[in-house]
Amino acid sequence: MAILLVTAVCSITNCFNYITTVKLLNQTMVEMVEIAANVVEKDLDGYRRLAGELAHNPLLNQNIPKAQVISESNDAEAIKKNIADELNAIKNRNGFTSIDRTDAKGVSLRTRLNLANKDYFLMPKQNGEVFLSDPIIEQDDETMTIVISAPIIKNGQFDGILFFGVDGTMLCDMVSDVTIGQSGSATIINSQGKVIGDHHIEKVFSQYNSQQEAEMDSTLGSLAQIEQAMTAG
Repeated sequence: MAILLVTAVCSITNCFNYITTVKLLNQTMVEMVEIAANVVEKDLDGYRRLAGELAHNPLLNQNIPKAQVISESNDAEAIKKNIADELNAIKNRNGFTSIDRTDAKGVSLRTRLNLANKDYFLMPKQNGEVFLSDPIIEQDDETMTIVISAPIIKNGQFDGILFFGVDGTMLCDMVSDVTIGQSGSATIINSQGKVIGDHHIEKVFSQYNSQQEAEMDSTLGSLAQIEQAMTAG
């Protein structure tokens, strides 16, 4: 008899808290789910550790002087160029889609855009921890990006963030490698119940949410109730 079971087995960040596991789950398979979740969490932890290390890189987190005279302006521009060159080297070496840092007010070093209202700036500023975003979807060119950011701390004070982007489809790749039993599969959902990782990538682009779908499809009611209980903590 095939059954559908949803279980929370890992805690990655507030946005990566739940993994949905499908079909034929017994105690042995639950253990397999936990192993699979640990593999996903380990991969994401690698990005978190890297972000933290980069935020402590003395070249990347050095202060940029505020120019008062032309000679000081030249010095400031030289420092910015050195930082930008190092960021480019790190981006190319790691295959990031982008990389940048901000000042304490949220102003980007490279684009000069103010990012102070972005979650990936606010969360590290508020809690002092590395942040992983949900996949940010660009429908125009059908791309997804996950932003990983870490706080820059100077003399005990928040001094901005170091952040980089990675291909958001990596979550789909991770769960595509997960097999539970003979026919089970895994899906990662966020705290709102939206799919952010699945072997059917179109579910991520469409931001599929079984809790919302259950309002129109009663067959999803049991799944939606379990997911709702899980995402409610």
